[in-house]
Amino acid sequence: MCPEYARRGRNWHTAMGLLFIVSAAVVLVRQVIIWTPDFVVDFLVGPDITNEKVSVAMIAFGCALVAWGMRRPTGPVGDPAAAGRRHAGGGVGLQP
Repeated sequence: MCPEYARRGRNWHTAMGLLFIVSAAVVLVRQVIIWTPDFVVDFLVGPDITNEKVSVAMIAFGCALVAWGMRRPTGPVGDPAAAGRRHAGGGVGLQP
């Protein structure tokens, strides 16, 4: 981990991304257990919108959220402490 930002990856985006990935994986594993892998592959490549396709989309969205949560916070150049002062508006907040 980066010494100037020790809590990198511990935020809302990473947590929600992991939740999406785990829940989609549970659904896919359940489908493989209930049906055979042949049927699951058929459901994935078929023309209809199925539970398996939604699970694959959830995994992709979860990976995007994890990548977004792992990015470095931006702030003024040379001021690593400014990254911790970000507020919900997206800008750098003023110190009291």
